Amino acid sequence: MVGVSKESKELETFYPSDITLLDSIEIMSGDNGTKKTTTDQILIQEWIEKVRHLKIILDPDREDSSGVLFHVTMLEQGEKKLYMTPININHYRMETQSELADRMTELYDSIK
Repeated sequence: MVGVSKESKELETFYPSDITLLDSIEIMSGDNGTKKTTTDQILIQEWIEKVRHLKIILDPDREDSSGVLFHVTMLEQGEKKLYMTPININHYRMETQSELADRMTELYDSIK
């Protein structure tokens, strides 16, 4: 279909409640499978502020690609609330979000 416009939505609209309530983030390297988790509320809130307004454009026609930089899972009281990679949000394909990829790298590097 020619001329179909894809709507952009802010990342936080994919979170089922108030994104500032999340209290844990798991991030796994797609490169080597190393998983890191943080419950540091200052780090989490600072990261949320950097990513919550990023524009996400769902793209169901996007072809599957193998391998991603990071897998991020946001949790609230141990319950998974949002899963994303730089090309997927809650298991829906999206256009590559390079700034999100950069923020994921930053988060991964800041968790000890």
